Amino acid sequence: TAQNMEILTTIIPKVAPLMDKRVRIHCPAERHGEYGVVTDFHPNGGFDDRSRDQYTVRLDCGEVLEVRPGDVRAVVQAEPREAAISGSGGGEAGTSKANSTNAT
Repeated sequence: TAQNMEILTTIIPKVAPLMDKRVRIHCPAERHGEYGVVTDFHPNGGFDDRSRDQYTVRLDCGEVLEVRPGDVRAVVQAEPREAAISGSGGGEAGTSKANSTNAT
């Protein structure tokens, strides 16, 4: 029903904030530094045990990986001007723009 859909669209961003986002893998170690997009969320422990949650990530190489939320970080796409200045196409969420060099 429309009411259930509205509830889901309110809850999903809170419990799975990386859904449909570009991420960088931190664990497992053999995948550290790879990039992909979160395509699914699995509340494996139900909503009472968040320690068993997992995201499904489609890596840029095409492989699919299931990881814990703590093992991935959102990637923030740099503004075109910032990317040209820093020479980077993006950074990790939580990085400060104060650390980047801005030419004025």
